[in-house]
Amino acid sequence: GAPGGFRAAQLPDADVTSDFLKLFGKPQRMDACECERDNGSNMLQALSLLNGKSILGRVKNGAARPAQLVREKATDENLVVELYLWALARHPSAREVAVGVEYVRAGGPAQRAEAAQDLMWALLNSRDFLLAH
Repeated sequence: GAPGGFRAAQLPDADVTSDFLKLFGKPQRMDACECERDNGSNMLQALSLLNGKSILGRVKNGAARPAQLVREKATDENLVVELYLWALARHPSAREVAVGVEYVRAGGPAQRAEAAQDLMWALLNSRDFLLAH
């Protein structure tokens, strides 16, 4: 229910409920102590990222980065590089570019948008993303 670009840290009070934020350790804000947050990871978090609607909905959104890149008609190589930069904040290796480009091209032009979404989803579920963020 928050506007686009709104961050969880900007929530005005503790009465805002979100199953996703609760699953990832949102504190109740009963104390002004960072110790209230649960930074542990668990299987439910992994399953939520892999199968949940939260990440998938954002990746498939028409305003999301994959859709923007497809609309801008970015080259296949540039599309892969940009998705890596957005998801992992790093440039992909030559091998990662080659694999990404091969995947994007596999479905042909008709499936390019879906391939870009799939690649972004895979990056957001990668070990690199989970460890960097």
